[in-house]
Amino acid sequence: MSICVSLWNEMIDSMGHVLVEAARSNSVIVAKRLAIKSFQGVSLAFKNSSSFAINPPIEATE
Repeated sequence: MSICVSLWNEMIDSMGHVLVEAARSNSVIVAKRLAIKSFQGVSLAFKNSSSFAINPPIEATE
């Protein structure tokens, strides 16, 4: 299943390359406080209050 995530403004420069590399390496990406832009197409957008973690140290991701 693919999910489209939109980054805006300074988030593109600060997080964009990190997320692309994580996706290419099949890493687990956990995000919270995202805005749902499209239900059927599963499109999400980062907001100022959003955050993410790559390969978080939780049992469910191992």
